[in-house]
Amino acid sequence: MKFLRAIFVALCLLSPLASHAEDVKDIYAVLFILDGVPKELLYSMINDGRLPILKEYFWDGGMHADGAVTTFPSASAPAYQSFITGLFAGRSGIPYLQWYDRTRQKRVDYLGGAYKDVNDDMWNLHAILNPDADDKYPVTIFEKLALQPTASVYSEVSRGAKLKYPHSPFMALSDVFITHREEMLDIRAFRRVKKLFKQSLVKIPRFTLVGLYSADVLQHKKGAASKEAELVLEQFDGELGKFIGLLKDKGIFDKTYIVVTADHGMHNVSRKINIKPLLENAGLVLRTNNPKQKEADVFVSERGVASAQLYFKGGNAEASLAGHLLDGRPSFDRLKKYPVKGKKTVDVITLLKNSPDLSLLAVRNGFDRVEVYSADCHGTIGKIDFSGRSYFGYKPSNCDPLKICDEKNVSKMCDGTVYSDRIWLEKTWDKSYPDSVVQLGQIFDDGRAGDIFVVAVDGAVFFRKKAATHGSLIKEDMTVPLLMRGPDIAAGNIGVLRTADLYPIMLSWFGLKKDENAADEEALTAARFESFMIGKPALNKSANPEIVGDEFKSEFSGELRSEKIRALIGDELKRRSLILKKLETMKKNLNPKKDRKYPLAIEQLDNARKSIWRLEDVKALIQ
Repeated sequence: MKFLRAIFVALCLLSPLASHAEDVKDIYAVLFILDGVPKELLYSMINDGRLPILKEYFWDGGMHADGAVTTFPSASAPAYQSFITGLFAGRSGIPYLQWYDRTRQKRVDYLGGAYKDVNDDMWNLHAILNPDADDKYPVTIFEKLALQPTASVYSEVSRGAKLKYPHSPFMALSDVFITHREEMLDIRAFRRVKKLFKQSLVKIPRFTLVGLYSADVLQHKKGAASKEAELVLEQFDGELGKFIGLLKDKGIFDKTYIVVTADHGMHNVSRKINIKPLLENAGLVLRTNNPKQKEADVFVSERGVASAQLYFKGGNAEASLAGHLLDGRPSFDRLKKYPVKGKKTVDVITLLKNSPDLSLLAVRNGFDRVEVYSADCHGTIGKIDFSGRSYFGYKPSNCDPLKICDEKNVSKMCDGTVYSDRIWLEKTWDKSYPDSVVQLGQIFDDGRAGDIFVVAVDGAVFFRKKAATHGSLIKEDMTVPLLMRGPDIAAGNIGVLRTADLYPIMLSWFGLKKDENAADEEALTAARFESFMIGKPALNKSANPEIVGDEFKSEFSGELRSEKIRALIGDELKRRSLILKKLETMKKNLNPKKDRKYPLAIEQLDNARKSIWRLEDVKALIQ
């Protein structure tokens, strides 16, 4: 397939892999993140001749991606972490710009007082669920390059970086809120980068992450693709040219990789919306910032973007004993019949999907399903994690809220059958909601996201009125520009990829390896066997296990005799048993009232048990 060939060719152009941080190749890499810059704006300016440096060195002399997709929610904190970890938001500990910490019973706001906490909050769910990996397994590319000089410039997401600038945000805040010289944000960032690269060669950072915020701030104020945003992109192009000149003067241009991309796009909005009155009028008590609050039903995590997440009271006895106001995660059934005062219940899902201010709802339904709603439509995303890889299936129950199943090249995939995340990306990157099956299918995985994600209708923004915003699943927010140049990178179109794919690509430049289990047809078939049981009771609880067995054998009649698949299932059961023991040990060593990993351990333990029971049923069905 075209996408897979493009990725294969791109990686083959790069250097052979090594295995240790001290063996890194003699190269440099700089990642420029043009915060909030829409793909169409940057690419049109390049092709109009207004950005000559990007045109010469990147568009004509390097690679660009027609279909680069960022991480949902399309906001800075989850997107920035994905660049340097390769993790989705739902597997990194960074679910959003703001979230509710059930252990500490407080909100975590990365645009407020908790802006420095983002690095401590990061974790790697894949490592936690890997029986062979330590919980402290390195997460970021900075940590992978621990023995090398590295730098983070104007990015709070900087875990492991040797150098972090600026030391104080005062001048940046002054540029935005006092002098209103937003273009100075990028100028200050480039000043620091040039200082770093004017040093002696042994001190120049091997990897530098640079956040450039001028365009984002100006678009929030003036509108998406505004004239002001165009001017700062022309400014960026000029500064990039000076930086390239510096690299040539230092004699390292030919061994420096440069990436130019964005964390998210941007779209215009005209009104502010507030869903809190809707919840209060239904009888729900909102969680406030008052530490003395005695009861609460829901916390609304919203920022000045086009999505929000809601955390509901779970009714979990163990969490309640630990003193948690929002005591654990609620079940899907509880959300359909949420208890409120007066001995009545509220269907919060129906309440929200009927709101004229919301276009989409994503609702967690256990550990393996996400229910997606629009006002009139409903679909179910199913997810199977098998041998370290994820497979996703999607099936609308009536009309399709994600607007992908009417497309010829996607319709045949919309029967619930699971496919690899790469196939979903290739088939849906250019749709109204790009890569939405995978992006929504993973968002609840590590337990830090809320129980429901809501997306505003076009033209609306939560919390604070702005001229433009992001954060939604629409194409304008999710597709971003991506260009790169460097040693042995051939000119051309790289095709389709996620911005999280930059992590393994950049590691390969340094000769470092990112471990990943190879996908094959047998593993996919085994995952499809297991996905058959999604939503079904365990065989020992089924009223008619014989009927389930007959349906299974009918669906997979031609594949049941594969000894390799049987062996894969046996190996996976052993692997999951080791994960279960690891999680049991983790829980035993955590304090439920203090350790922020405690809710993770509780939830993943339950998930691990259920996944083992389900796969054991599959093993029984293929005997």
